[in-house]
Amino acid sequence: MLDKLDDRGFVLSVAAFADDSLATLLQAFMLDCDVATALVEDFSGPLGTFSARIKASFALGLITQDQCADLEYLRKIRNAFAHQWRPIELDTSPTREWVRNLSFSSLSATYPDTVKKKMRSSMTALLIELRATAHKIGAENGRLQLIGSRLMFSFFGTIEARVKQASDFVTDFKARHAAASGDQKNFYLHHLLVVEVQVAALLVEARGELATQIRALLKNLFEYLNSATGRKVGG
Repeated sequence: MLDKLDDRGFVLSVAAFADDSLATLLQAFMLDCDVATALVEDFSGPLGTFSARIKASFALGLITQDQCADLEYLRKIRNAFAHQWRPIELDTSPTREWVRNLSFSSLSATYPDTVKKKMRSSMTALLIELRATAHKIGAENGRLQLIGSRLMFSFFGTIEARVKQASDFVTDFKARHAAASGDQKNFYLHHLLVVEVQVAALLVEARGELATQIRALLKNLFEYLNSATGRKVGG
């Protein structure tokens, strides 16, 4: 199909394919969520342009330095054709020099003896490589995983000291929560939910009677939080 197009149609089509391939690659790599989709697919979004997609793909390690350079040359060639209403051909300056700077295709053993053949072979290989990388991400579960987390306070000292601190904290904040109202009540509830995780973590170290104390504290906390939130979690 591309062989039947004039230089302008050929260049604009190849650039559109590359732009779409980068969008597919970025979405394959980023978290599977509406925010990531909007970043890439909304033209006014940060990754909605060809230039932004090239830079982001390189910064994220999705394309090599050579591929990044080839895409930048393609972007320049695309702009030369898109912003010029007069007749223009690939085999004229400066597009000719930009095409010559493209990497040779590693998928073809035939020397491209014209400017258009060089661009066709180089871009064909590059587009295949971009699609292959996107497929590899899916096949090898290479999508980004959430690494962010919230920080929370901890108890310090020996295991015995931490159990005592946790017990005192639960007793104090249950009383504060029961007496509070409005947003202040939500504040104390938030901290009781946080400390629930901390108390459960103490069981990893505790043994014997100390472990029994922690289980009793957790049961007490579970029951209180179940009542306060309407959830149904067993202690």
